[in-house]
This record gives sequence, C-alpha cells and structure tokens, in this order.
Amino acid sequence: MKKGKAFFVVSARRLGKSQTLMALTGGITARRFAIEGARFVVRRMSNDVDDEGFFDLLDNTYPDSAPHVILAMRPTFKDDRRRKPLVAALNAFGQRYEMFFFVLGRQETHPGKLLPKHQIEPLKALGVLQVFNRSVEGESRARAFKKFIVSNM
Repeated sequence: MKKGKAFFVVSARRLGKSQTLMALTGGITARRFAIEGARFVVRRMSNDVDDEGFFDLLDNTYPDSAPHVILAMRPTFKDDRRRKPLVAALNAFGQRYEMFFFVLGRQETHPGKLLPKHQIEPLKALGVLQVFNRSVEGESRARAFKKFIVSNM
C-alpha cells in the first residue's frame, strides 16, 4: 500500500494552530478541503483539546480512504505520561503516512514567547520538519503552511 501524506500544524497551547487552519480553509470549518487538486481530511482539534479524538484519528485513518490529512497537534514531549502515548501513536501512524511538521515557533500575540527546543527536537525523527518563527497573523501563517504543503506533495 502506498503511504499517504500527513501535514501537522504544531504549536503549544494558544500559539495559533486554530487560527492558522481557519485561515488556510478560507474562514470555514470544513472537515475536507482541497489544495492544488488534492483532497485533504482536516482535523482541527489537537491533542491538547481532545486527546481521545486525536488518537482515534491516528489509529483509524488509512491512505486508501484519506490519502492526505491535515492535523493540529501540540507537542507533549516533556511529560512522560503524555509523551509515550503520543510517540507510540505517531510511530504507528508513520507506518501508513509520510509525516510533515510545520511548527509555529512564536505566538502571534506574544512574539517573545517561543516553543521550547525540547518540544521540537523529537519531531525530527518522525518526519520532515519546518519551524516557522515569524510573528505574524493567521493569514500569513496559513500562506506559509500552504506553501510547505505544496512543496512536499
């Protein structure tokens, strides 16, 4: 079976995941969305909001029915209780999907607040990583995320 492609918008809590995805989809809360002719399943609620739903999607999504996926994710690598299930789920998901991580490194409203390196480093072993450190509004982040997606299609 050919692997699918999964694109994650990654940030700490309240660092712009939702606004980035909302801008990417043109202000609508679509669960399916097209970019350059490719249909994407979009999972807006990250693991910091809905652990169960996030892990359910990772466990039950397959490339034959959803070849392209966009997900919001919070890197919970600091705490063993949250890190171990996340790493296990991502490793299993990575057997079916190539993974691409677009990390929002700065908060829009507090530009001095950065995502710690220990939350970013583990992603390097799981897939392609790009850290976006510009402090800009959701529209600009969405354009950069879309460019990242298109360049990795």
